[in-house]
Amino acid sequence: ESDRGSFMMFSKDLCLMPVLDQYLEAGIDSLKVEGRNKSEYYAGITARAYRKAIDAYYDDPENWNYKEYMDELYTLQNRGYTLGFHTGISHDTSQQYDTSRSLGDFQYALYITEWDGDDAIVKVKNPIRPGDEVEFLAPDGDSVKIIMNEFEDSETGVKAVKADPCINKCLRINKSHFGDIQNIQEKLPQFTIARKKAAYVAEGDLPYIVQNKEEFEGEIENG
Repeated sequence: ESDRGSFMMFSKDLCLMPVLDQYLEAGIDSLKVEGRNKSEYYAGITARAYRKAIDAYYDDPENWNYKEYMDELYTLQNRGYTLGFHTGISHDTSQQYDTSRSLGDFQYALYITEWDGDDAIVKVKNPIRPGDEVEFLAPDGDSVKIIMNEFEDSETGVKAVKADPCINKCLRINKSHFGDIQNIQEKLPQFTIARKKAAYVAEGDLPYIVQNKEEFEGEIENG
């Protein structure tokens, strides 16, 4: 506030994973992932993390630890996390003072649109270059990583030296690229999403990501 009035800061993203056990103990049995203006990638990663966390809590509530699931949420593009008004007060770390950008360690790479026999047909969502490691996030909680070196058009069979997002264009990946995994079509069904390491576009991005994590841990401890 100043003599000219009050000014709203840029709020960080609400995240209640660290206190999920409190809500489950209170008897809440239905949780909603906020998905407005979000991609299917965000919804998939977030729902997958909370599903694993909820199952783990009911399996062994005494030894449940939120930190095992936060790493997954930190990979998402975010503006830093906050508990918001969970404790009834708002901390100074609940606001982002330096940037309005959403930052994360990973980005949406592609998703499986369908299986055509032994080939996965995938839609590219962000640029992929030779040597990039792509991680498919299986619904069962596992992940399957492959190195992308071939980029074959799913319809024409033409091979390119790289892959970029294009309307109505997909790639074909033979199941042999996934190694010796049995029943790979069942493990990675239609609509399975995949991610890749983000390429930082600004030198200052990484420090902000680290700072956001440290500030959120501090808010949890002080809360």
